[in-house]
Amino acid sequence: MAVLLLLGVVALTGCRTPPPENSFPELTWAHKKPYFLAVSEIVVEQQYRTRSQLPNIEERAPLPPVKAAADWAADRLKAVGSGGRARFIILDGSILRRELETKGGLTGLLTNDQSRQYDGRIAVELIVTDAQGNTTGRVWAEARHSRSIAENATLNQRDRILFRIVEQIMRNLDAELDKEIPRYLGPSLR
Repeated sequence: MAVLLLLGVVALTGCRTPPPENSFPELTWAHKKPYFLAVSEIVVEQQYRTRSQLPNIEERAPLPPVKAAADWAADRLKAVGSGGRARFIILDGSILRRELETKGGLTGLLTNDQSRQYDGRIAVELIVTDAQGNTTGRVWAEARHSRSIAENATLNQRDRILFRIVEQIMRNLDAELDKEIPRYLGPSLR
């Protein structure tokens, strides 16, 4: 009897498989034309500090917004001058979790409500200075995107939603910077 019980336990534990992990595409901007700046260096500064306590959840994202912004700068900004500096400053890279009201009672048991909303935000500033340290151009841009998630969502589904939020805020940021850089940094572009 003990042998049968032991075999049953071994068989049940052997059946447990971990949930499949998400694999996400690389978010790159290398396919887009870079901005050639008349500076000798480009510096990425992360002024935003990721927070690890609720309502902040950006550190749980498969691709944190601050990393996505730094990757954008590496792909799209190129130094081609002999003096001066461009500072790409990441001012915000947050994803906030907000609880949504769900139905209670029997109706709540029979429905699958959207229970949380994730609000992503990225804000950056690009400052160009000449060799003497004088500011020759400045651009500020911000992008936001929000999505809700069902109360029965799995961790993998949550990760996919967080990735999509970061992907969308970066697309929005890229579009905003594509409008603002030529407008405000024209003399610094080559």
